[in-house]
Amino acid sequence: MVVNWLASQTIKSKGQEALKEAQHPVHRGMVVGNTDNSRWSKQIREVKEELHTAFNIIQGAIRKVEIMEAESNASIDILSAMESAVQPEESELSQQLAAEVTDSIDIDHI
Repeated sequence: MVVNWLASQTIKSKGQEALKEAQHPVHRGMVVGNTDNSRWSKQIREVKEELHTAFNIIQGAIRKVEIMEAESNASIDILSAMESAVQPEESELSQQLAAEVTDSIDIDHI
């Protein structure tokens, strides 16, 4: 903010000096117009630089999202492959243990 104010004061100062040196009223008007255009040109340049910066930030964010998307797809593919490769099956031990399970009276919670 202070830098912008100082820059505008410098432009005003240069414009005022040129205005004092101008001999003819038409020339003075041209000096005023030129000073005004210089101010606008500077502001346009600053906005353009800010837009370029924002564009670069957005491009970086898009690249990160694309990388995350690729990682997500790779994880989905790995999990799908693991799911189809390893099917749950009951072993002989699990069948034997299941056969030994019986209903009993709950004497611990009476």
